[in-house]
Amino acid sequence: MMMVQEQAILKAKKQFDQMEAAIRQAASEGQRIDRVERDLWDRMLGIARLMLQGYVDLQGRGDLGATLAYEGRTLNRLKSLHDRRYVSVFGELLISRMVYGTRETQKLEVIPLDGRLGLPDSEFSYVLQEWDQSFCVQGSYAQSGQTLQRILGIGQSIHGLEDRNQSMAQDVTAFRDVQPMPTSDEEGSILVLTADGKGVPMRRDSTHDAPAQRGRRKKDEKAHKKRQACVGAVYTIAPFVRTVDEVINEFMRDRRHLQRPSPQNKRLRAELTRPLKGIEVNGKERTFSWFDEQVALRNPDRSKPIVCVMDGKRALWEMLKAHQLKAVCVLADISHLNGYRT
Repeated sequence: MMMVQEQAILKAKKQFDQMEAAIRQAASEGQRIDRVERDLWDRMLGIARLMLQGYVDLQGRGDLGATLAYEGRTLNRLKSLHDRRYVSVFGELLISRMVYGTRETQKLEVIPLDGRLGLPDSEFSYVLQEWDQSFCVQGSYAQSGQTLQRILGIGQSIHGLEDRNQSMAQDVTAFRDVQPMPTSDEEGSILVLTADGKGVPMRRDSTHDAPAQRGRRKKDEKAHKKRQACVGAVYTIAPFVRTVDEVINEFMRDRRHLQRPSPQNKRLRAELTRPLKGIEVNGKERTFSWFDEQVALRNPDRSKPIVCVMDGKRALWEMLKAHQLKAVCVLADISHLNGYRT
């Protein structure tokens, strides 16, 4: 039985030997290094996929016996194995496992191997989802999919990338709620709030739209070209004492930058002005409401001085005033003042 479970690992070892032979042949033929590099990458992906399959096979099939007690009921082990597609960064695997339920035509209630492996709800691995979103937040879904396909050889649809992006976003609030508050000895003596507004272009990837659909979409995008987002940060920091001359003298500032204290326990949040449950929510309002919460949690007795660093956008300072956050105000970008003279 163990030999059967290790077949994928044995295949990986065989492919590694073949890779070694290919390297020796390439050296004797004097092949270009970029050609060898591409060949090695493809071979390494194949070997890693087999090793990952071997790991899965060594976990067994999740057989916990003919019956299983679950939430006050007895579930039966169904007769046939149920296969699940799993797309890793190395390629696609097929995971065969035992399942428990009442009968084949009903819902599969317990799948022990899925829990043991920590499989995601979707077919795509957590690592691949992470890499997908790292690219998607920097470019279009189409470009991100093409880039990953070129690197990993894995094809993903635009709609699939969009759906996973939205699915991952649903976990943000729960993730934020479980983050522990820093203790007092981990904090600096000054609490800093900073916010900045940003216009976000609202568009949809229309690569696969028909011409008529693209025309309608362009009109919609023009009507709703941008939405305002607000990015906020909260952190504590120790004082950085300097003389007036040191502040003015750029050369001295450059020499002293190594002595500058580092921000402690920096928390970031971005909020987009958008419809939420049928109600338009303001990104700036949500960001400054979060500031209120952070001040209450991290400076409950108001013993720390509060410093607010923002540029000259009037809407931000008016929001600070509306929330009655008493802070030392620091203007980060004096160039904005030209547009706000009264």
